[in-house]
Parts: sequence; C-alpha cells; structure tokens
Amino acid sequence: MKVLTIGGLGFLGRALTQRHLARGDEVWALDNMSAAVVPPSHFGKNPRFRFIMGDATAFVAGGGAFDRVYLLAGASGSLSMMARLGSVGCQEVRLASSALRLCERCGAELVYVSSAEACRTGDAEIERGDGIGLSARSEFAMGKRLAEIMIANRMKRANLPYVIVRPINVAGPYQSHHTGYVLPRFFKMALYGLDLTVYGDGGQRRAFCHLDDWADGAMMAADGPKNQAYNLGAPENEVAIVDLARRVIELTGGRGKLRHVDPRRLHGPEFHEPAETVPAVGAAERLLGWRPKRSLDEILEDARDFYDPLNMSHLEPAALAAGF
Repeated sequence: MKVLTIGGLGFLGRALTQRHLARGDEVWALDNMSAAVVPPSHFGKNPRFRFIMGDATAFVAGGGAFDRVYLLAGASGSLSMMARLGSVGCQEVRLASSALRLCERCGAELVYVSSAEACRTGDAEIERGDGIGLSARSEFAMGKRLAEIMIANRMKRANLPYVIVRPINVAGPYQSHHTGYVLPRFFKMALYGLDLTVYGDGGQRRAFCHLDDWADGAMMAADGPKNQAYNLGAPENEVAIVDLARRVIELTGGRGKLRHVDPRRLHGPEFHEPAETVPAVGAAERLLGWRPKRSLDEILEDARDFYDPLNMSHLEPAALAAGF
C-alpha cells in the first residue's frame, strides 16, 4: 500500500507513519514542519519512507498517486486555535478540500483525523449569551464538523471510501505543551519545580487515551468498515483536571503547588474550556472490536518518564525545539 500522511511528522502523524512503515507500506509524509515533533531523520534511512516539505494545498496539483491519504494537518490544541482566531475554521475547510481533490484525482481512500470538537456544534452552544458561541474553540469545531460533512458527501459522490476518526484527549510521547495540551504542560511545570496553573476551579473532566492505544485504533478504523465515523478515546480514564494536577505533583516528587487562574485573563476573552470531554466509543467497540488498554496511571507514568529533564537523550532536535 502507498500511503500519504498529511501532517505525518506531528504528534498523531508520527505514530501512524511509524505503524505503516512497520507493516511494510510505502509512506510519503507531507509536512510544513509548523507542528512537527520529529525530523524526517526520525524514521532512519528506510527506503519506503519519503518526506515532502510543504503545505497540503500546494501539493495537490503535482502530487503522486496513493492508495490511502490521511489528513492530520490543522490546528492542534487550544492555543493553536487561539493563534488562528478568525481563520481556523476556514483553514480546516481548505485542508479538507485539498485532500478531497487529491483523493478524487488518484482514486484514494481518505482517512480524516477530525476532533472531539466536531461534536460541539449544537444550536444551544451557539445561542448562549456568554460568548462561548464566538470562541476560538467553537470556530474550530464548526470547521471540523463542516469538513466531516464535506468529506462524507464528496467521497460518496465520487464512489470512494472514507473514514473519520476523532481523537479524544490523546496523550503520549512527543506531545508539546506549547499548543495548550494540559498533560505535557503540567509535567513540564512539575518537573521544573514550578506551580501548576489550573484553569478555574479545575472541575473540568477529561478522559485520557494513550497515544499507542489511539494509533492502534486509528489503524483498525482505516482498515475496517468504510464510510464510518469513530470516536477513539478511553472513557474509563475520566478524571477532574484538579485531581490530575495533584497526581502529577505526586508522581514528580511533590515540589509544585496548585495555582488557580482565569484562562481568559491569560489568553483572551475568546478562550473557552469545555466542562467535560468524555467519549462515547460504541462504534469503535462494535464495528472494530477496539478497546483502549492503558490505564490513566500508565499514561501518567509514561509521560513522567518521557518529559523528565534528567532523561532527555531520547528526544531529537525537533522535539527539543518544541519545548520539552
């Protein structure tokens, strides 16, 4: 199989690129390096790996022929959404349009790596008077949901298969704190003896899924029943953010303390944190037989070992540049 991973050097893309190479596929990774966590050399001198430096919209016209295209590029993390306020929704739609044109041209199947935010686009959220409907997160959510609908409609019309995968609170090696992900941010602060900044009262609830579990599920989804959407997360790993912060402090020796802050004062009035992100994974269980294997304790221990500043030899220059 010849595979194109758009955003193939990012947090999720690296894991999928690695898995396709491991099973003997030819992989082209297209990445503009804006959110890359590894350099192309991460994959060694594998003759089945090819790196293309560039943007998806510029690659479509001259790109080769592929059997499967993964679209992983786009905004990633709450601060990345904030940095693209006013354009993040359009960006998601443009990326989807580019991937669709490529798939239509070469007859490839499309695996769209969407977001849990695509499920947050109801009228009630838009009509609320507290500004949530005008937040960067809502703009991103609308862009992701519109991209999902576009993909379903155009791929069906072209008689080409597609799969939509929604990663929900995925955590693991190489995830950067710079774009707003809470777990690497907490570990960076704790391991350097800093206080952990908790947004609001910390009552927000999240269910974390290990990157390896998610990547296994994404591969199963890509190889499984087509024209389906799958939420991939670990509902059994649900935890309140304030409790997560306490566990990180315990795991790192208890040097830091909790400091409650108003995220809108830090990041602007368009910043919004959802109260709960706990996935419903029934389709993945029923159609794929997929279940996450790693507990929250395992996720936290892996993160502690990875982000420990005394154990940095496994990190490559791109990861170090990302702020680990």
